[in-house]
Amino acid sequence: MILLTKEEMGLLEWESGTLDMSFMDDYQNEVNALLRAQLKKVMERIRKQSWLSFNSYHDKIR
Repeated sequence: MILLTKEEMGLLEWESGTLDMSFMDDYQNEVNALLRAQLKKVMERIRKQSWLSFNSYHDKIR
């Protein structure tokens, strides 16, 4: 199971288009660049956790 912080969940909502960002129109490009950088870190952490979970599960069934 992958545990995410509230901020990480917000980033995933933003990426999926379900988070209302209309109030930030003036800063949209800057905001998008910052959020994409953060999202990249979150997704990397998810991949690592998923891989570790898979490996530990795989080790258990051997």
